[in-house]
Amino acid sequence: MSAAPLAAPLRAFDPGTALRARLTGFAGFLRANGFALGGADAVRVLQTTLRSGILDGLVVRWSLQALLCGRGDEWRRFDAPSNSADIRPRLSAPALGLQFDFGL
Repeated sequence: MSAAPLAAPLRAFDPGTALRARLTGFAGFLRANGFALGGADAVRVLQTTLRSGILDGLVVRWSLQALLCGRGDEWRRFDAPSNSADIRPRLSAPALGLQFDFGL
């Protein structure tokens, strides 16, 4: 088997597109779990990460928490939504082809 057929899918992968999809998907995940977010918040997530940078995970987490949490209960649930008993995913992330990593 030659390497040429295997190389084509790797060249088609765009990490920037994948990152934008994950970031906007995160806003949708929070909205589906009771956070008071609208469709425009996905755009604001992208703008915030563009300004704050994406390489420092703590800065990204703090920036998104400040942006997306408008109520005290949201602020408390944001830090560990995958471990929290009061947040249960209502979307089937694997069915959407998305994976959420909360260890930003």
